[in-house]
Amino acid sequence: MDRLTRWIIRRPWTTLGLLLLLTLLFAAGIPRLQLDNSVDGMLPADHPARLLYDKVDETFGGTDIIMVALRSDDVFSERTLGQVIDLTEAFEAVPGVDEAISLATVKRMQGAGGTLIVRDLMPAVPVDAEARNELARYVMSNEMYLDNVISSDGRYAGFVVELLPDADDSAVYNSLRRIIDEQENAADIYVAGGPAVNAEMSSSMKSDLVRLIPFVVLVIAVVLYLSLRTAQGIILPLAVVLLTVIWTAGLMGWTGTSMAMISTTMPVMLIAIGVADAIHILTEYYAGLRHGQEKRQAIRTVVQHIGTAVVLTSITTLVGFLSLGTSPVRQVMQFGLFVGFGVMAALVITLTLIPAVLELSRVPRGITRRAGRTSSSAGLAHWLVRLSRLVVKHHKAILIAGVAAFILAAVGTTRLRVETNTLRFFRPDTPIRQATQVVDRSFGGSENLSLIIDGDIKSPDVLNAILDFQKWAKGLPELGYSVSIADYVAQINEALLDNDPSQHVIPKTRNAVAQEILLYEMSGDPSDFARVVNYNYEQARIAVRMRSLSSVQLGQLVQQVDEETTRIADGRFGVEITGSSYLFKVLSDLLVHGQIISLLVSLFGVALVVGLIFRSVRFGLLSMIPLGFTITLNFGIMGWLNIPLDMATTMLASIAIGIGVDYTVHFLSKYRRERRAGNHPSDAVSETIRTTGRAIIYNMVAVAAGFAVLLFSSFGPIATLGSLVAISMGISALAALTLLPTALLVTERKGKGR
Repeated sequence: MDRLTRWIIRRPWTTLGLLLLLTLLFAAGIPRLQLDNSVDGMLPADHPARLLYDKVDETFGGTDIIMVALRSDDVFSERTLGQVIDLTEAFEAVPGVDEAISLATVKRMQGAGGTLIVRDLMPAVPVDAEARNELARYVMSNEMYLDNVISSDGRYAGFVVELLPDADDSAVYNSLRRIIDEQENAADIYVAGGPAVNAEMSSSMKSDLVRLIPFVVLVIAVVLYLSLRTAQGIILPLAVVLLTVIWTAGLMGWTGTSMAMISTTMPVMLIAIGVADAIHILTEYYAGLRHGQEKRQAIRTVVQHIGTAVVLTSITTLVGFLSLGTSPVRQVMQFGLFVGFGVMAALVITLTLIPAVLELSRVPRGITRRAGRTSSSAGLAHWLVRLSRLVVKHHKAILIAGVAAFILAAVGTTRLRVETNTLRFFRPDTPIRQATQVVDRSFGGSENLSLIIDGDIKSPDVLNAILDFQKWAKGLPELGYSVSIADYVAQINEALLDNDPSQHVIPKTRNAVAQEILLYEMSGDPSDFARVVNYNYEQARIAVRMRSLSSVQLGQLVQQVDEETTRIADGRFGVEITGSSYLFKVLSDLLVHGQIISLLVSLFGVALVVGLIFRSVRFGLLSMIPLGFTITLNFGIMGWLNIPLDMATTMLASIAIGIGVDYTVHFLSKYRRERRAGNHPSDAVSETIRTTGRAIIYNMVAVAAGFAVLLFSSFGPIATLGSLVAISMGISALAALTLLPTALLVTERKGKGR
């Protein structure tokens, strides 16, 4: 370490030049960054559910839809019908849109003398009132239109905008919004659906990044000023974290890693974490100057003494975040890996940039005269003295209180629930939440669930089974409109048999089914069936509209659907469930599994590293006490307060361990030095609390203040994460200053140093 420092001091400009080149290289990758909030993007590429979803997209075209609802006092008025036609044409012209299904594009089937006539329901707006009334009667009596292109109460006209498999959600959504915003009655048009949620999330992410990064910089700058009281002490740490963010974001761009919702926390996190090492180094540097050291000697001394501790704490922090790399949820895994890279980048920049700049800059004026200014920290010093006495005198009582709090929190963890519905990441008063409520209420849902049927699709038994399932699904409040090839066949049969509603059934023979399908293909457009059956009629899709549900409700619904389809199929054909909604259910399961694995890896991984650092199995095991206590209390708080485990809060444990372990390492390091100096365990604990305790408190305040900025995020879960991390930093620091020394005193073998 000393050799590196001497090289930097001799060649400060060279060091800064190398840092600049590396920064420019990483910065060049930032424009390559992409945003991806799709649920399929969260799953591993080789996961069976993801493979099936992709296969269905390839076979039946894109299954993602955007629902648009147009409110009108009279949907069948000449003005509204004209607007439906105009909007449909505009929507279909948007790149990425495969088809816009509406009153202007659906088909009308009629039989005449044994032949089938298929034509557009509304090729033009009916000019006279009687024709519009007849259209209204026909539409409102046809189940294939209700809750699809018109609401059951007749108050909303619907547009089902089907996207191509490779469509850009944000580009399509923004184009649709521009078209809608140009309408005089834009306030009466609502847009919902998975792609709309993804697009709104991407927009909010950009807004968060623009708003939160300057805010956290300002908060950290205030903390730095209060801690170091120099311009240099503000600028240097902020330069470190700025370069760290550039390096990390640039690496994401160069590696083609997309940013997701949880990525908005990464800059804030790196700023809050990265500033801590700089505070430690500058604090010791200024202390050396106050004690009469020459500038260059002070630089070498601080890096030599503090540099090793900084390296060790960075390694333990790295281990905490790398544990997220074990998560099967791709975005969580990538987040852990890149934050881990950011931690090490901050370490490299801190140990090179700061010595180089200190060598080139003057010593801040008056720094040596501040040695006696202790009034600002007198209160903290007094509190730490009282705390040290409390720990030494009542360590058994503290241990009992800690166990009681742990048990209470452990009970709370049993109340934890998982939530992966991305719509619920938005606050209730946001337009996308309100639009979804309108669409769910008027059209039975804006999300999709697909059932894939493998078998002889032209078999009457299979088609009747499909209708049986759709009839059953219609009775569930969570499910809305559904469509399948069986609906088309029954509608064709009704039309051919004199448009008799009682004949809305499946023909009795396979040959009759095949003939009716052929008649439709000859009269209409064969591609009308492309989204519900494959070309050789060996695989069919039932597309079911679904309301926005919580993860618990979704899990229960999927189980119901699975049980019902198994009963109806009765071994006659195969059934698989897919769709973006089903992927959220899969994601919930992966999130729980990933949380357990990453928690165990981080906890035991950090304990192993601490044990290796201090060459002590005892220290390694004791390090788990404050960390395990902090994690359990946090999850207990979440359980008791009904805060769900979601894409954001699933990172809480690794953050708490990755950052909180710093306090443990600093405490154990100081304690070991005191014991090796021959001090009694009680004296060693007291001295460590009084001295290292101050640095731990300052560090905790800086990190907690940085994460508290997330409270202003557009996303509820991110704001919750910010508050929970801030709380966990306080718990972790308190545990390091109470439970850890208590455990040290209880387990210390009298008369033997460590």
